Amino acid sequence: MKKIDINLYPYQSKKENRFTQFVDRYIYFIFYGLIVLLVIQIILFLGGIIIYIPYRGLVKQWSLLKPQVNNIESLKREISYFKNQKTQYESILTHKIKFSPLLADIYASLPDNLWLEEISFKNKVVSLSGCVLRWKEDYLVSIDRFIKSMEKALYISQLFKQVELKTSRKIDFFGVEVMNLDIELK
Repeated sequence: MKKIDINLYPYQSKKENRFTQFVDRYIYFIFYGLIVLLVIQIILFLGGIIIYIPYRGLVKQWSLLKPQVNNIESLKREISYFKNQKTQYESILTHKIKFSPLLADIYASLPDNLWLEEISFKNKVVSLSGCVLRWKEDYLVSIDRFIKSMEKALYISQLFKQVELKTSRKIDFFGVEVMNLDIELK
């Protein structure tokens, strides 16, 4: 069967351009796509307006608070400057510890049944480590007497506010039971 074309409009050319055929076929899709893009654009525009309204209020508040923020930042800079100055002044004004009178006071405070194994000085703290032997009195009584006599010693009481027992534990020292102790002078 043959296809019969009847031309009802004789002035129209039979062969149409490919571009016009493409446009005729897809014009509706292009038109609907543009409408969808226009709707999306309108939605985004309205969303931007909705977001901008509170943002405008925040900008006004920020402009009112900006001098206070600048003031706080300048105060922070001043505080850091003063902290640096403080550390410099503290390094200049630190108390020099004379170890001879310190050791003399410690030696004068030592009971007969207590001996020191180590004396260290770090960060303005003097640490004493040693042992106490049970002889004529209990361990803790000897330690307490040692701490109280150091607190009353003239040079130690001027330099340190606190003399405290950090740790104490019983150990075996060559077959003899002694109490190991750590004392800090702060």
